[in-house]
Amino acid sequence: MTRKIPEVLRVKEQEALLAQPNPRYLTGQRNRVMLRLMLDTGLRLSEAIHLRWKDIDLNSGKVSDRGKVRRIEPCGPEKPT
Repeated sequence: MTRKIPEVLRVKEQEALLAQPNPRYLTGQRNRVMLRLMLDTGLRLSEAIHLRWKDIDLNSGKVSDRGKVRRIEPCGPEKPT
């Protein structure tokens, strides 16, 4: 059985997705941050919702995932492309 390679969103598709949450409400701001985090780091939804504050290093801009394979992903404006 072969795994299907996930499709990568184009920049316009990412922008359209990030424009959906309503920034007038805190939940909309939270949702936009979660979407941006998932897009920047490649985290799956299940990985993103199980993040804890101790998994996020704001000084270095890195997120540590506690999944089956531990990985550390850069995020934020200084994220390498």
